[in-house]
Amino acid sequence: MAPTSATRKGALNARQLRFIDEYLIDMNATQAAIRAGYSKKTAAEQGYDLLRHPQIAPAIAAKRQELSHKAGITVEAVMNELRRIAFSDVRALYHDNGRLKMPHEMDDAAAAALASVETVEVSGADAPPLNVKKVRLWDKKGALETLLKHLGAAGPAQPDPAAATAPIVTALDALSERLAKLAS
Repeated sequence: MAPTSATRKGALNARQLRFIDEYLIDMNATQAAIRAGYSKKTAAEQGYDLLRHPQIAPAIAAKRQELSHKAGITVEAVMNELRRIAFSDVRALYHDNGRLKMPHEMDDAAAAALASVETVEVSGADAPPLNVKKVRLWDKKGALETLLKHLGAAGPAQPDPAAATAPIVTALDALSERLAKLAS
C-alpha cells in the first residue's frame, strides 16, 4: 500500500507523486485525486488542496514542460496551429464551382481547420440519388482554450474561494456578536 504521508520532511509521498501524473492526463484535479487513491468523498477537496501544495504545483509545471519538450510541442508550434484554425477561411475548402476539394487539394490551413466530412446519399422517388456533404470545422475557441490550458497559459488564475467568502464569514461573526449582546 502506498504511504499516505511524506517519508521525510518536504518529500512528496507516493500518492502525491501519482496525483501529479494523473492530473496531467486530463487536467481534472478531482478525477486525478480519485485515480491516485484518495477517497471519492473527499476527492474534490483533496484535488483542490493538492494543486495548491507548495511542492506539487511546481512539480506539475516541471513535468508539463518535460512532456511538452518530449512531444515537440512548443508554444510557437501551438500558436501556429491555432492561427491556422482561428484564421481559416471556409472558402478554401471548395473549388470555384462550389465542389468540395479532396483533402490532398486543400492547403495546410484549410486541412487543419477541417474536423470531418460526412457524405449522405439522399434519394428521391423520381430523381437520381444525390450525395450531400456535411463539413464540420474544429471549434476554434475550444481548441484555443484546451491547448493553452495544457500548456499552463490559460490566463489569469481562478480566484481563491476562501478569499471570496472571507467578507461573508466576517459579517456573520459580527452579526453573531450583536445577537449575543442583544440576548444578554
